[in-house]
Amino acid sequence: MTLVPNASDRKKKFERSQDLVSRSVAGETLIVPVRGGVGDLNSIYTLRNVSQLIWQLIGEGLSFGEMLDRIMLEYEVTVEQAEQDLDHFLEEMMKEKLIRPAV
Repeated sequence: MTLVPNASDRKKKFERSQDLVSRSVAGETLIVPVRGGVGDLNSIYTLRNVSQLIWQLIGEGLSFGEMLDRIMLEYEVTVEQAEQDLDHFLEEMMKEKLIRPAV
């Protein structure tokens, strides 16, 4: 499943689920889903490097295209590689219900 099928759909935005808590600790971002009012400690996600940057950019409300531009600024990758990696990360986050398309 491709969330952003082509470069012309660069305006698509995502938002974080309200059913989680995230904190940056010691250079990592920890995400803890909240189920039934309690943190699910069996499902903690740890983000580093580019995934941590993407998580931050989602929180800032940036579009797919804006996130793509920031990734290419921060890391020496081709637009194709950055787009593929960003799409894969967003797809995985959607599958885990940590993000959803913004309304």
